[in-house]
Amino acid sequence: MEKQYAVGIDIGGSHISTALVEMKSNQLLDVTQAERKVDNQAEAAQIMATWCDAIQHSLSFVAPSQIAGLGLAMPGPFDYEQGIGDFENVEKYQHLKNFNVTTALHERLQQPFTIRYVNDAIAFGLGEYGYLEKEGFQRMTAITLGTGLGSSFINKGVPVLDDLSVPKKGWFGGLPYKDNIADDYFTTRWFLKQFYEVTGQTATGVKEISDLAASSSLVRNIFEVFGERLGQLIGKWLVTFNTEILILGGNISNAYAWFGSALEHSLRVQNIQVTIRLSVLKETASLLGSAMLLEETYWQPIALLLKKCSHRRVMNEDINRN
Repeated sequence: MEKQYAVGIDIGGSHISTALVEMKSNQLLDVTQAERKVDNQAEAAQIMATWCDAIQHSLSFVAPSQIAGLGLAMPGPFDYEQGIGDFENVEKYQHLKNFNVTTALHERLQQPFTIRYVNDAIAFGLGEYGYLEKEGFQRMTAITLGTGLGSSFINKGVPVLDDLSVPKKGWFGGLPYKDNIADDYFTTRWFLKQFYEVTGQTATGVKEISDLAASSSLVRNIFEVFGERLGQLIGKWLVTFNTEILILGGNISNAYAWFGSALEHSLRVQNIQVTIRLSVLKETASLLGSAMLLEETYWQPIALLLKKCSHRRVMNEDINRN
C-alpha cells in the first residue's frame, strides 16, 4: 500500500498539535487534528504519554502501512540529527535532557516509523514556503513574533543557517541588541514591560494591549516603536539574503494594524522593497512544514545540513526561545 500520509507534529512549550498530511497535495486533513496540553515540568514518561496520545489520534484514521513517517517541529535546544533532548538552562522539558525521543516514540507507538526532526521556527518557514511556492517565491524570510522571536530563511525549500547572508543559526533573536539580545526586545515580555512602564497597569498579553490601542495614543506609540525597531533589526538581513517575501506569524502579528505602518516605513527609509504578508496558515504552518520532512526532495538537503551543523551545536542552542 502506498505511503501517502505523513504525521505533522508541532511541539510547543506547553502543548502538542498533530495532524495527518496528504503528501502529494500537501493538504492537512482537519478531522485528524489533535491538540493536548503538556506539563513541560513532568517526568519524561508522562510527557511521552501525552505526546503519543495526540499522535495516536492522528494515526487512527489510516493503516500504519500508509504512513511515510512522523515529522516533529521541535523547540531547541535539541539534537535534531539524533533525536535527543538537550534541554538545559531553559524553563521547559528538563526531564528530556539526554532523552532519546525517537526510541521512546517507537516503543510507545509500537511501529518502526521513520521519525525526523527540525527546529519549530524552520518548520513554520517550510510550511509557509510550501504554501507560497506556487506563486514563484524562492527566497523567503519567516518570522514568528510571540513569547520568543523565531525566524527562518528558506531558499528554494532549503533552510539557510550556515551562511554569511543570514544571522547566526538563521535566528534574529540571537542578534546583539541594546544591553542583551533581540529576543528580549521583540517578544511578548517586552510589550508587557513597556505597557506597565507607560500606563502603570499590568496586562496578560499583547491582544489585551492591542485592544486598547484605538483609544490610547500612548499604547499606539508602543506598537509604533516596536515596528520601527523591528524594521531596523531585520533590514540588513533582508538585503543580504535577497529576501523576496517576508512572512509574519505568531500572536503579535495579529496586531499588525498597529505596528505594520511603522515597520513598512522603517524598511522604506532603508530603501528596502520586499513583499510583506501575514501568515495565512498560522499554527498549521508548523504541522505542514514538519510533515514535509517525509518528502525526500525536501529532506535530503535538510539532512545534510543537520549533519554539517550536527550534534548539539548549531541547530540545538537557542535557535528559537519559546
